Amino acid sequence: MDVHALEYLLLIAETGSLSEAAEKAHLSQPAMTQCLAKLEREAGWPLFNRVNRKLVPTRAGQIYLKGAREMVQIKEETYQSIEQLRRQQGQLRVTGSADICHLLEEKLLPKLYLQFPQLKVERMVTTTHTAKQYLTNGLADLSFLCAVKPSSLLEYVPLLHDTLCLAVPESMISAEIRAGGLAACGCLPFVLPDEQQFGRELVDRLFRREHLYPISLYTAAGWKDLVRLAEAIFAGRELDMNRFYRRGRAEAATVPELVQALRKRVLPGMTYAEALKADDVVYLGDAWAVLAYLGDALGCLDGDRANEVYRLTRLQMERAGMHGDRELYEAIMRLEQRCRVVLLSNSYEETVREFLRQLGFAGAFREICSSANKPYGMIASLQALDPALLARPEALISIGDHAFNDLMPISAIGGQTLWIDPYPGIHEPEYTWCVHTLAELAAFLDTIS
Repeated sequence: MDVHALEYLLLIAETGSLSEAAEKAHLSQPAMTQCLAKLEREAGWPLFNRVNRKLVPTRAGQIYLKGAREMVQIKEETYQSIEQLRRQQGQLRVTGSADICHLLEEKLLPKLYLQFPQLKVERMVTTTHTAKQYLTNGLADLSFLCAVKPSSLLEYVPLLHDTLCLAVPESMISAEIRAGGLAACGCLPFVLPDEQQFGRELVDRLFRREHLYPISLYTAAGWKDLVRLAEAIFAGRELDMNRFYRRGRAEAATVPELVQALRKRVLPGMTYAEALKADDVVYLGDAWAVLAYLGDALGCLDGDRANEVYRLTRLQMERAGMHGDRELYEAIMRLEQRCRVVLLSNSYEETVREFLRQLGFAGAFREICSSANKPYGMIASLQALDPALLARPEALISIGDHAFNDLMPISAIGGQTLWIDPYPGIHEPEYTWCVHTLAELAAFLDTIS
């Protein structure tokens, strides 16, 4: 006989209602109805009659309820005896996620030790699935779980309800994101819970509902780690753009500490020529550089993962679609009638051509050099394309929005540079000319003879 079913029977007798009993037992009403039907089949008699919209025990029901109370009492006394034995032995085996175990150590254990000074607590950090297995196999005494599906083999006591939030850097919040929420963030890289965490199932369910296939920048084993990493990424805006920094892992407990540690690595005296020869230096010239620097400092974005994130982001950009500036397109076409124009990109050729197609610039560049490995391989790429391009460096003009990648290699050999400044008011690099908008760029191209 199922003791849980007997407890549900007592709730029905207490409330006189299947719906109220189901609510107290955290069950659905159909499940409670099925439980009562099963008990009546086993007894061979109706256990309740409906009188004035209330369920009232029949004679057979009264007898059955008396036995149910005795059996539930036996169960409670048995558990109490086992609990007493456990307290006497002073051992408690607890499982939970990394976040829960951290909370256990900070909030719960100190209070528990005050009441039971001799108690020994064994903490086991596990996933939700493993924690449930530990409980059912007798390898743990209790477990703190998040958003679990109830099981008839376990007893559950709800402790708290939490809210799942979408965190977005303040600098990236637009009217579209405010209005569209998750659906408007589909093209952004995400920091997600680990696939072994139940929280990941909830997140994936939300993405499927919005028909999104997010780029996973990084996965964290616990919600606390997830929040810390997200905060660290947001902290990227606190770093100085167009500066050189020394690479390396940064040990920091908080985001302000991380930012302080990273700022100490700025190399204000380093020249661009020196940086081109260094292999442990990063130049913060765009969002990708900030991401790579933070990933390096946190030890969570190695070369393979960075390349994969870069590839997936490019793919997402292709799917999202882009729109080019018509005035700029026409200015490029006019420029190609007067000068030799070469497009250099670090992207693969198929990616470059797809971007140009979506921008409406498919016919704008007769010469394209993909996988150019800027800045370190920029000169070699031009040499391989046509050695004549480097015969008169003073006649070259390099145009780009990333000073280190696009401008410095040409500047180093005596060429001229035009910087498209994406961060007005931030530290400025070395350049010959500077523009801030695509309209200004189009106007400048018309001045080149």
